[in-house]
Amino acid sequence: MKAKQILAVVLISATTAVGSMWGYQKINSSNTYFYSRHVYAPGSMKLPFSPSLFFREINAIGGADGRDMQGWRYHANGVPRGGFTIDGRTGAEEKGFAADGDWFALAERDRAILFAVRLSENLAHEIPLHLVYRDDAATPLPPENVPGTQPLVGFEGHHVERLQAGRYQFALHIFALPGFEPGDQRAILAGLDQPVTAAVTGSDAGVRLQPVP
Repeated sequence: MKAKQILAVVLISATTAVGSMWGYQKINSSNTYFYSRHVYAPGSMKLPFSPSLFFREINAIGGADGRDMQGWRYHANGVPRGGFTIDGRTGAEEKGFAADGDWFALAERDRAILFAVRLSENLAHEIPLHLVYRDDAATPLPPENVPGTQPLVGFEGHHVERLQAGRYQFALHIFALPGFEPGDQRAILAGLDQPVTAAVTGSDAGVRLQPVP
C-alpha cells in the first residue's frame, strides 16, 4: 500500500503555479512523524489570494492505493457494521455508497489500519470531506492507465477554488490497531479532538520560605 497526500499536493501545486505567475511568496510546510503504531503528518499552506481568480473548478482527491488486500474489509461512516469486503468487484451496495467523513479503516481478522484527517476550522468549513471507496480490479480508475488498484480508499474535496486568501492547516493520522473491532476507532478519534492538558500538583511540606532581609 502506498499512501498519497494528494489533497495537499493539489492545493499547494495550484497555488504555487498561480503565485509564481504573479510573484507572490507563500509559506507551505508539511512534516511526517513516525511512532511505533502511529504516523502523524501535519501541514499548512498559505494562499495569497483565492484560486477562483484563475480556476473555475478544482476538485481534489487524496488516499491510498491498495495492493493484494483481498479479504480485507473497509469500515467507515455509512458502511454496514461488518464492513465492505475487498474482493476486486463492486457490489450493488458498494456502487451506491456515498458518505461524508474524516476517517476510514481497513481491517483483516483482528488487525486494522485506521486513517483519519483533521482540517482547520476554516478549511473544513469550505471543503467538506467525502469518502472514496472503489473496489474494481478490472476497470482503470483515473489517473490509472492500467487497472489494479484494489481498493482505492481516501477522501475527496470539491470546489477547492472557493478557498479565500489565508492560512489553512491539515493533518493526516494513520494508526496500526491490533485486536480491532468495529467501534474501536471512536476513542482514538475523540482523543484527536481533545486539547492536550497538563495538571501540576505539588506540596510545600518541608519547605520554609526565608524572609528577604
